[in-house]
Amino acid sequence: IAEGGLDELAATGTDATADAGAGASHLDVVEQRLAELGPQDLATLIYSSGTTGESKGCELTHGNLCHNVRQTVEQAPELFGPGARTLVFLPLAHALGRIQVHTSIDQGVLTAFATGIPELPEELLLFRPTFIVAVPRIFEKVYDGARNRAIDAGRVGIFDRAMEVAVRWADARLGGRPPLGLRLQHLLFDRLVYRKLRAAFGGELGMAICGGAALSGQLARCFDGMGIAIAQGYGLTEAAPIVSGGPDPVPDHDSVGRPYPATDVAFAEDGEILVRGPQVFGGYWNAPETTAQTLVDGWLRTGDLGAATERGDLVITGRKKELIVTAGGKNVVPGALEDRVRAHPLVDQCVVVGDGRPFVGALVFLDRDEVQRRIERRGTTGGPQAAEAAGLAAAGVTHRVSGEAGPGEDSLGEDAIEAELRAEIDTAVATANASVSRGEAIRAYRIVAGVLSISNGDLTPTQKLRRHNVGQRYAAEIQALYG
Repeated sequence: IAEGGLDELAATGTDATADAGAGASHLDVVEQRLAELGPQDLATLIYSSGTTGESKGCELTHGNLCHNVRQTVEQAPELFGPGARTLVFLPLAHALGRIQVHTSIDQGVLTAFATGIPELPEELLLFRPTFIVAVPRIFEKVYDGARNRAIDAGRVGIFDRAMEVAVRWADARLGGRPPLGLRLQHLLFDRLVYRKLRAAFGGELGMAICGGAALSGQLARCFDGMGIAIAQGYGLTEAAPIVSGGPDPVPDHDSVGRPYPATDVAFAEDGEILVRGPQVFGGYWNAPETTAQTLVDGWLRTGDLGAATERGDLVITGRKKELIVTAGGKNVVPGALEDRVRAHPLVDQCVVVGDGRPFVGALVFLDRDEVQRRIERRGTTGGPQAAEAAGLAAAGVTHRVSGEAGPGEDSLGEDAIEAELRAEIDTAVATANASVSRGEAIRAYRIVAGVLSISNGDLTPTQKLRRHNVGQRYAAEIQALYG
């Protein structure tokens, strides 16, 4: 973007050829501007996701973007071989979607753009990509949908056993050749289950790059064991955007991979991830003070918390600004708890709260499609309205996980479906709590009648929570947890 270029774009009717003189063509102007551009020149403004505050315009240069393209090719050359095809369905306002397009064009990959998320299943079958770039919710929905179909067909026992074998297969391959018994079981379930799940992605998908949020290591193992390797990565808009990740012959499914070539990663005393490399941006648009706080001594302060494994893989442990400190002084990373609760098929979203409060609580938003399926399995009619009614009936009551009575609780005269919903959410919360100490565990939750969405400002385009917005919209529900 040349000096004054944005003003030129905003001026309706401006003829760019006027810059090149009489008789010049638009192609002449393009050639002239290409000759004037260098790696240090501004290429684009991409706004950060704004999960913890106001979104900021990141100034990314041609050099930032080109370096990240080259780093991606060097880190993951197997993605871009002969016959490679990719389907783009991430928003192009997001840096991860943009770098997928840039790298694919650079490498001559056949690239198609999905019409939208509702059309994605059909277009995956039509285009048959060899690799995709996606957020965790895509894989969670595919898994949940497959399991629901197995339940409806009376084959959920086979499905669950197949997933157990897939996880064992993925882990066994890390140590070499899986034992004969496991190989035979894997061959059987490949014919019964895995082949059908691979077919849902078009049948030729060998690798998926997952970013934007954390994917459960268990789910990554499932897909790996079924023949779709998922390489988790880490990045942020300020790094154009990828810092680490890519295929690994011996993957650590609980990490986000190794740092990209020419990328240095360090950790501050409080565990904040610091990044230095040629893909790191030059600053925020018209925000010199914020830039000075973010770029310190040549390092990008990411705001994320993490650590390195013994072999150098990066592990993300939380978001610095999202850290909850309870009234008792206990530090709690909400994202890990939320991810574990959200792994349950009944849960669409989970928001963990508790900053300055006596204990950790959560707002739980139900997946209405899944509620509808539960109603149908019971032989109850009523369509989506019945699902909404069941969700509303289960909502609005504070449930103490410990079973203790407390303010705001009620003894609902629950019917069977309401009782089932509440029991299932109890299980989801208990599973999440099993991985943390008592002081970090969710002590109370409320099922909320509502939906978090991008259009309402609750979620970013990559499905991350905008906590400030959600906190304001549902302040009364949060207060009711402690009232």
